[in-house]
Amino acid sequence: PVLYAFNRLHINAPKRAWTYLADLYALGLLTLGISGLFILRGPNGITGRGAWLTAIGCAVPLLYWLWWAFLR
Repeated sequence: PVLYAFNRLHINAPKRAWTYLADLYALGLLTLGISGLFILRGPNGITGRGAWLTAIGCAVPLLYWLWWAFLR
């Protein structure tokens, strides 16, 4: 029964309400991620270690997209 409920949410069976909730959650995660880039200062901030982590975090989906679009 639990897996059935999760699967039903995954395929978006409730439609309207679940879509809005998922969009709100995604917006919250986006806000959290962007604010995290600028809150830390010094060597752990965006000008230090954070720059490398941000570059890796952007490179992984970009490389996957390039592979999917051109090399598949």
